[in-house]
Amino acid sequence: MENTEIINKAVEYAKRCCCSPDISVSEIAENAGFSLDYFSRIFLAHTGFTVSGYINYQRLKKAAIRLRMTNDSILETALNVGFESHEGFIKAFKKRYGMTPSEYRNNNKSTTLNLADVSDSSVVSRFLYENPDLKPLPDSVWDDLFERDFKLYAYLFECAVAQGVRLAEFSDGENKALLYLFDDLSGTLPVNIISDTPDVAVKLIKRFIERCPNTALTSALSPDEMKNAFESAGLIPTHVRVISHYCGEKPKYDLPDGITVRRLCQADIPEIEKVEDRLPKGYARHLMSPDDYADPNVLEYGVFKNGSIIMIAGCGLSDYSGTVINDSIAYYLTAEKPDNNVFRQVFAAIVADVIDLGAVPYDDNQYGKYAENHGGFTALDMGFEPVGYVYRF
Repeated sequence: MENTEIINKAVEYAKRCCCSPDISVSEIAENAGFSLDYFSRIFLAHTGFTVSGYINYQRLKKAAIRLRMTNDSILETALNVGFESHEGFIKAFKKRYGMTPSEYRNNNKSTTLNLADVSDSSVVSRFLYENPDLKPLPDSVWDDLFERDFKLYAYLFECAVAQGVRLAEFSDGENKALLYLFDDLSGTLPVNIISDTPDVAVKLIKRFIERCPNTALTSALSPDEMKNAFESAGLIPTHVRVISHYCGEKPKYDLPDGITVRRLCQADIPEIEKVEDRLPKGYARHLMSPDDYADPNVLEYGVFKNGSIIMIAGCGLSDYSGTVINDSIAYYLTAEKPDNNVFRQVFAAIVADVIDLGAVPYDDNQYGKYAENHGGFTALDMGFEPVGYVYRF
């Protein structure tokens, strides 16, 4: 534990000072109070990085963010994150990201930053080092998980890509559980246990909950099925939610008279401009940008009544898992609130279109308070089924 605290301190020091071109491995070792040789060995064992490799890792992550979010030149970016030469920066960047800084900027300019873009992978490495009975799993294991339960794991994989998740396995005889680990920047690593075996799930929750307050369980088992195991262990979930909803068949729908739904395109921008002031500013800018209509994974739908837009509904597709997935549909009113039947049928029409595009529809929005305020129906009412449940403690 003493070494763990020293490494945590050294990691924080390296993060703070990595953009200084003068920072050195010996300086970090000295700050930790250890000889260079011994410190280098324990740093690698705990984090999975050499000290100099970790400094470069932090510099390059900061550089990638600057390339996406600023107009600084490549040289300015290199100098700002601690590189002393243009050539050294380009070589290091290409080795890590597989492309030059200019190519990376062109591919990602102004795109939304995911947690994986800013998180620190050494956080999970340190956790696994401190829990040697947990077996790190390679990314290739996702293929096996898709075969085991496509509905659950295809959805979790989409989240994993955005969060920078690593998987580990816990074995208790024949019983196994997965741990879904990532740095959420909170200072305490969340531990998400994935298990349909109540005894194993409870054992792991009790093991990690004190040190990792963000411990959660993801399971296909419903609250009724988990109730006895939780009560026997003295565990009371503070929050339970459906992880997502999945639909395998087209819902039937019949739009009200005079209402049409279709995908928006660049030619609709003049009509969208008429309702610009009724939309969130960022969303309005997106809808009026011709470039955004070139992205086949961004779908925006107009709901028209007598030729005028009364609602805009948006959703996105992703295909990280090899299967195109739609994860939610969000509505924005541009006229008077329509009756609930319009909401319900617009939802059904978009789901049907998503399926026609070859995507597997999930829904994260149409339940709870959002459902109450957007048509008064849930995804379950439309033929979706729960993927699983998340229990937080």
